[in-house]
Amino acid sequence: MVTGGDGREGTAGIMDAAGMLGDGHPSFWQVYITVDDVPATLAAVGRLGGEILMPADDTPYGVLASFKDPMGAAICVATPPPGM
Repeated sequence: MVTGGDGREGTAGIMDAAGMLGDGHPSFWQVYITVDDVPATLAAVGRLGGEILMPADDTPYGVLASFKDPMGAAICVATPPPGM
């Protein structure tokens, strides 16, 4: 757990994605914005002109998804599982 400047706690983690991404893929940071409802967020993205890159996916880390905003910025969202 990490504590933000506002005193609220958040979650941080690191994973070895080499098996998923393949040899030679450069390492990178990926930040997820916590939302209450990933599918509802993706519906709003579609209405507002964004592009879904990865639809909502149930994982051990919660519901994850990613999209591009109308200017092309990639954004990842997540709803953590209960207790996280």
